[in-house]
Amino acid sequence: AEGGFDVCVEGQCRPAGCDRVLGSDSKLDQCGVCGGRGEACQRVSGSIDRTNYGYNTVVTFPRGAMEIVVQQVPLQARDDNYLAAKTEDNGYIFNDRSEER
Repeated sequence: AEGGFDVCVEGQCRPAGCDRVLGSDSKLDQCGVCGGRGEACQRVSGSIDRTNYGYNTVVTFPRGAMEIVVQQVPLQARDDNYLAAKTEDNGYIFNDRSEER
């Protein structure tokens, strides 16, 4: 089901809202707040045009961030920069190139 809040009871899937109440039609708003009105969204953005050798922090996404758009635009024809993303505990989600050096 859309939203993923339905609950299976005795082998029957029953609709539930984001409040996890059976039969509720509560929905997440665009900010991810159950029953919200879209007023809690916070835009987070960042850019960088100079880099130091190694990894450079550009932006930190808050926990629960949704609809994330990340773009890497080459600084020149040959670009030796790589986009990477880390978790809160410093594990890499993608492009951990530190071991290649």
